[in-house]
Amino acid sequence: MVGDSRIQLWDVPARRRLGDPLRGSAGLLRALAFDSRGRLHVSSLYHPHRVFVLDPKAVARALCERVGWDLTRAQWEQNVPDLPYRSVC
Repeated sequence: MVGDSRIQLWDVPARRRLGDPLRGSAGLLRALAFDSRGRLHVSSLYHPHRVFVLDPKAVARALCERVGWDLTRAQWEQNVPDLPYRSVC
């Protein structure tokens, strides 16, 4: 966790953070759990139940469905700077 309002995922063996802290998890954390599909379920003071999809392929599919096109190179570099640019849609 970052302070008491955001959740930070970690690659424990590599001892490094994975991405930015998850937004939308504000409030004092009450509980969290992973389900069999790799999603993170979070309960906090202000959000009784939030689901975060963590699978990169599922996130890419959802992004393509919502916006209807690939990220531009500039958008990719801003949002996914640690990975080389590629088409995901």
